[in-house]
Amino acid sequence: MKKYLYLAIYLSLGLFGSLNATVIFSDNFQSGPSSSWGNQVGNWIAQDGKYYASATGSSFPLWPMPHTLLPFEVTDFTVDLKMWDFKDGGVMLRAQDSQNAILLVVGGLGGVGDYMYWHILQDGNVGTGLNPSSSIGAIGQYDPSLHIVVEGDTYKVYLDGSTNPATTLTTSAFSSGKVGLFDNASPETSFSDIVITVPEPSALSLLAVGLGGLAILRHRRL
Repeated sequence: MKKYLYLAIYLSLGLFGSLNATVIFSDNFQSGPSSSWGNQVGNWIAQDGKYYASATGSSFPLWPMPHTLLPFEVTDFTVDLKMWDFKDGGVMLRAQDSQNAILLVVGGLGGVGDYMYWHILQDGNVGTGLNPSSSIGAIGQYDPSLHIVVEGDTYKVYLDGSTNPATTLTTSAFSSGKVGLFDNASPETSFSDIVITVPEPSALSLLAVGLGGLAILRHRRL
């Protein structure tokens, strides 16, 4: 009996060791934007591999800025993307709808425009800018690559492969939601090469499957 137990544990952990995060969405915008984009406000279009809102600027109030949401509901996940000519735009995380989300803003703080920070968007009210990063580079001279990690109540963003987050937010405002993009810059900020991943099932889940199968086997032997 013990050998079957050891075998189940070994197989479960072996499977776990071979697993990686699963890509649930990617878009390089080379053939136009994916039909999954919602294009809620701003007439978003793709050109030369970059995705942007063609209607931006001061004609819009603070919110709703031009934004576009994906339909996938996610809990813990990562987002990788590149931003071009950043000024006052960024990424919507765990969005409930167009009026409720965590906003990662790249540029726009106090008119300086070379910081990242967070807003907790609730009922269309963006509230106070939170946890600004140090300066990330001059507008027009730097096009950042972002790696965003959302896990539990913690949101982190890493720049250009750094192992240290540029800024972190902790909030329990939303436990899951959608991913989107927003922009209110003129001329517009654009986005490219977006990839969204989610974690695979944990080792404990796999172990439970293995032990469950073992229990069935034992029951049949009896």
